[in-house]
Amino acid sequence: MGTSLELGQVASFLRTTPSVLRVFAGGLPEQATAWHPGAGKWCMREVIGHLTEEDKRDFIGRIRLMLDQKEPHLPVTDQEEVARMRRDCYKDIDRLLQEFAVVRTESVAFVSELKEAMLDRWGIHPKIGRLRIIDLLHEWIYHDLNHLRQISANIQSLLWEAFGKHAGLL
Repeated sequence: MGTSLELGQVASFLRTTPSVLRVFAGGLPEQATAWHPGAGKWCMREVIGHLTEEDKRDFIGRIRLMLDQKEPHLPVTDQEEVARMRRDCYKDIDRLLQEFAVVRTESVAFVSELKEAMLDRWGIHPKIGRLRIIDLLHEWIYHDLNHLRQISANIQSLLWEAFGKHAGLL
């Protein structure tokens, strides 16, 4: 079984993601943040919008339900529909980063207020089954890392398009 992080460690990690995103975006020309690596694949801006919505809907929203109700049924968000509604690919990257930073600051404050006794509260996820708050906190970090990796892969794909056959040979 893996190592469980303490609440302070979870909050500390979550606090870093906006800075990492700003570093990634800061090194790219504006059009690169709207670049799609393939059909149906999200650009960097859409990933940032997704992270923003996930904080509000799926992480904080689900934790609140678990705290407010006994064994609640947790909602599932249609992520593709939310992305279509947000239209983040057409938004300014700095505004998206600022929106995410504000939402994430609120999320970190929320996580920082949680108590150890709350972490075993749980709800029923339609695909996963029983899900505890501590499980969801670990998933949150995993989710951030997965999307940071996705953005990194997008940047690599963009560079491959520009550099092509010479990549990896130097």
